[in-house]
Amino acid sequence: MHEHDTLRRCTQCNEVKSTDDFFREPRSPSGLASECKVCKRASNARSYQRFSESRRAAVAAYQRVNRDAVL
Repeated sequence: MHEHDTLRRCTQCNEVKSTDDFFREPRSPSGLASECKVCKRASNARSYQRFSESRRAAVAAYQRVNRDAVL
């Protein structure tokens, strides 16, 4: 395997990393995600924090409306 086949640049941190540091992404032409695993995990954590309160409110509202189906 050539060196350029085993290295990839993360679009978030702009670091060149091993392809092992990227999640698989079947829809991508390369078969790998554009963000490295570290950046993707950080992005997911930020998203979870940002939307966790609204998710809890939506679940609570659904449970109030559909109390019989939930229990």
